[in-house]
Amino acid sequence: IYDAIPRTAQLNLLGSPFSPNGDGIKDNLLINIDVPNQSGMMSWKFQIADEKGIVYKTLSGEKDVPSQIDFNGYDDKGNVLLDGTYVCSINIEYNNGQTPGRSMKFTVDNFAPRVSVTYDTDILSPDNDGKKDTITFSQTTSKENHWNARIVDGLGNEIKSWSFVGIAPETVVWNGIDNKGNLAKEDVYYYEITATDE
Repeated sequence: IYDAIPRTAQLNLLGSPFSPNGDGIKDNLLINIDVPNQSGMMSWKFQIADEKGIVYKTLSGEKDVPSQIDFNGYDDKGNVLLDGTYVCSINIEYNNGQTPGRSMKFTVDNFAPRVSVTYDTDILSPDNDGKKDTITFSQTTSKENHWNARIVDGLGNEIKSWSFVGIAPETVVWNGIDNKGNLAKEDVYYYEITATDE
């Protein structure tokens, strides 16, 4: 019997990035597998590996590919995956020689954004006399999707803002000029920095 009907496999991920840290928030990754034609299937293999190809999780069988895998972030040895980018893949072998496969990347992010900030003065006098014309905020951050930094007044109104991708710069310098290019009025101001941790 000649069987040349194309076989396909598709993956769809729900919940990436996810953080399998047991806090009840985004602890699992749902992996949907769609194999429309399973006739003549000889074997299938599902794997999770890092970007270097090191395999951490393997599921396999001879028929009945699961339509969904609820992945809890643990490898075959019972250890939670470290933060990073991983690849899940499904590969199938049919008796007509076809070997369809599909792979997709996902991200594990167990740790909340981390930041520490210090500043070189608590008085800013931007009058161009060479004395305390600027204030420098020194900061150390983790790598995140997006960082937002801003100067706000005592009522929380934004005066000046910056945005960064990845790791925020080690220093942010403010010369007293607001987002509109005007010199901020005399007041008490605060420096805030927050991150988007998907």
